[in-house]
Amino acid sequence: MITKKRLIRLIKNYCKHLPVAIFAQLYFGLPQKQLKIIAVSGTDGKTTTANFIYHILKTAGKRVGIISTVYAKWPGGHLPTGLHVTNPDSWSLYRLIAQMTQDKVQYLVLEVTSHGIDQFRIFGIKPYIYILTNVTHEHIDYHHSFSQYLQTKLKPSRQASFTIFNIKDANLKKHLLRRPRTFSVTNDPKIKADLSIKLTRRNYQDQKALIKIETNTVNFKTLTPYPQPYNLTNLALAIKACLLLKIKTSHIQKAAASLPQITGRLEQIDTYGQNFLAYVDFAHTPFALEQVLTYLKKQKPTAASKLIAVFGSAGLRDKQKRPLLVKAAQQQADTIILTAEDPRTEDVTEIIKQMESGFSPTWQLADPDNLPKNLKKKYFIIPDRKDALDFAINSLVKDNDIVGFFGKGHEQSICYGKTELPWDEIKEVKKAILKKLYQNHIVGVVLAAGKGTRIQTLTKNKINKTMVPVLGKPMVGWAKDLLTASHIHNQIYVIGYKQKPIRQYLGDQTYVTQKKQLGTGDTLKHVLPVLNNKTRHVLVINADQAFYKPEILISLINHYLKGQYDAAVLSTLKDNPTGLGRIIRNQQGNLMNIIEERDASPKIKKIKEINTGTYIFNRKFLEKYLDQLPLHTDKNEYYLTDIFAVSLKNKKDPPKIGVLQINNPLVNLGFNTPEQLQQGEKILRKFYPEMSKV
Repeated sequence: MITKKRLIRLIKNYCKHLPVAIFAQLYFGLPQKQLKIIAVSGTDGKTTTANFIYHILKTAGKRVGIISTVYAKWPGGHLPTGLHVTNPDSWSLYRLIAQMTQDKVQYLVLEVTSHGIDQFRIFGIKPYIYILTNVTHEHIDYHHSFSQYLQTKLKPSRQASFTIFNIKDANLKKHLLRRPRTFSVTNDPKIKADLSIKLTRRNYQDQKALIKIETNTVNFKTLTPYPQPYNLTNLALAIKACLLLKIKTSHIQKAAASLPQITGRLEQIDTYGQNFLAYVDFAHTPFALEQVLTYLKKQKPTAASKLIAVFGSAGLRDKQKRPLLVKAAQQQADTIILTAEDPRTEDVTEIIKQMESGFSPTWQLADPDNLPKNLKKKYFIIPDRKDALDFAINSLVKDNDIVGFFGKGHEQSICYGKTELPWDEIKEVKKAILKKLYQNHIVGVVLAAGKGTRIQTLTKNKINKTMVPVLGKPMVGWAKDLLTASHIHNQIYVIGYKQKPIRQYLGDQTYVTQKKQLGTGDTLKHVLPVLNNKTRHVLVINADQAFYKPEILISLINHYLKGQYDAAVLSTLKDNPTGLGRIIRNQQGNLMNIIEERDASPKIKKIKEINTGTYIFNRKFLEKYLDQLPLHTDKNEYYLTDIFAVSLKNKKDPPKIGVLQINNPLVNLGFNTPEQLQQGEKILRKFYPEMSKV
């Protein structure tokens, strides 16, 4: 029986979409007939399988194009996507295909959806190979029944020269097993298929697995970075397609071992070495969510590790799957956060309420503002997706935990009402992880112990130099605000001379007293004992030079973290520098030393790259080398800058030192004399107009 809604859709499909499809292919000269088209469909795994095929064909030297959920790509063109449509409309699709034929493309890997089939978007395309990954519960809102959805998926197989399917899917097996020119694949050695793929060994060192491919005619082994059971099935489908295309096994082996990361498909978000695992994945069906969580559960490093799942369910889409998503997730996850996923014109809270009905009685709703000690079988409701991501990373996840964010993957927007708002899940997760690293694992050390002899006409021996106002705010206040604006809330102040006014001004902070003026190297020796166990990185700034914008400091931190350096230095260029340390590099541009001007030869004094006095160190690096600093007997001081030359003497295990050069007039704006203060305030007013009236 055809419902009224379905009848209206059929009329629209035949009266609008079909004529457009016919006209488009005729207008562009039937370009699809000049290509061998490999069409990939299924509920889950389409994008991954399509990209696997594309990579194998490209590795084999074929001129191949791909049109998928993530992008359209071919020799001579690249068109990123990111909205919610896999199959472009017929006009856009045939225009793309025509462009590919002009660029001499031989093969097209085309991702196909049930909507695209039903709405005639691919009308006129007879696939050379049609691939079905699986058919599970999805899009029932559109097709009205699972049977109708399945039949729609099967339609292209009747026109294809060859069909390949996953035999573990009972629905596909029932309809396709005995069809001519149809081939099955499996990752289960107990099931007979035309091609079987078997995981034989995991190599955790290089994150690759050894797999074995067996068919009636050819057997071979290869490596792959995709050992997950569902991805092995996707790879089996891709390999069978390429064997039908007569691709040599040597090319398949080479390609399988070098498969690239597919954006938003179980993509590990490693923001410079956090002690937990974070993933972004597009899984948005019960089956896909269960599959990926089953895999992640097996990856938990310890018995105490938690698996945290963050997901929602799309508005104006299949409502039946909402509780099913929860039922699938609760079997594997320890903690769940329900949030928004393209609510469209539906109420997010109502969508989440429907999802909640899938929880078993053993699961309990928890309060984000009053975290329970035991998070096992607890779920949270945080409707705002950005808040949910931040809460998962900065409130729930601990060392050795795994957190996964599901449903958005590669997409570049999130839909509220009828508006697509910019949203990049991968970037948002990275931001949240960096926030956690900054707040929990980086300490900002402010050096504020010196007398400031050259500026004592202003201090008159009554205050520490860093309490001298700059545009009405004490220098040490600039340092505090710089760290806070850079998300460094764990701060330590090294004080000594006239410390009482500093304590009164800054209030409740961590202070370290340097009783004797033994130089910057000595200050860090006082700091190490007060660091907490979480501190991994030590950021050092001078209280009388912290007048630059937070984005500069953040750039240095990110440079250090991204490069996985043992230490990093902020440098700048200055014409005719005087009284400043010079950055000494080797021919490869690597830092070799920092020479203070008083120790510099005439040749070194000509170097324009100077030290700004801002550093970030790995804690273990400081613990290893601080005690090796030489004493400069003429000054009776230990220079922190000597740590670079000292550490680089270690030829067996040389440290990795980074230098970030920022050419900005504020990064070396230090005030050692009243004249420098007066000149510097004029410069600062240009960059801080809100303080220009001071």
